[in-house]
Amino acid sequence: MNYILSEKAKVHLQLHFGTTAVAGSLFDETVFPTADSLMNYLHFRTPDQVIRQLNSNQAHVYVLHDLKSCGWTGLGKRSDYNTIHNELRNGWTVEFAFVDSFPPTNTVTVICHETDYGLSIITAFPGEYAPPFPNSSQSSDEMEINKKYWSDHILLRKKEVVDQ
Repeated sequence: MNYILSEKAKVHLQLHFGTTAVAGSLFDETVFPTADSLMNYLHFRTPDQVIRQLNSNQAHVYVLHDLKSCGWTGLGKRSDYNTIHNELRNGWTVEFAFVDSFPPTNTVTVICHETDYGLSIITAFPGEYAPPFPNSSQSSDEMEINKKYWSDHILLRKKEVVDQ
């Protein structure tokens, strides 16, 4: 798939590469050291699933059958955690739980926006598709679906990142 990766998107994607103090999924830097390496890998592949979202956005889900793991998923079921924390991310408050380790994954989700020039990357992360956080730009139906999903799920953050 040929994606457009802007400098702004590269900066945002850095949240999912390396050691970060924010909650969420992380790519294994021995597999994908940079956003460009991920885009190069996906260039000749077709998504296993395409999910249409609001405003011409799409979620492309890839199962990387040739890799045992490409990173760790930073998403969990809320019911599995007793203590929930909040953090501000990109102007939104997100909820997370501290964990000792993330589950490995060989799935990548790419969120992109259809433009006249092609598919422009918004974000990409290791792990299964998760709908966007609810916000006022969504239709009432989409917002309800997203609220339901995020009432059942939370992001995960590694404990040792806090101690560094």
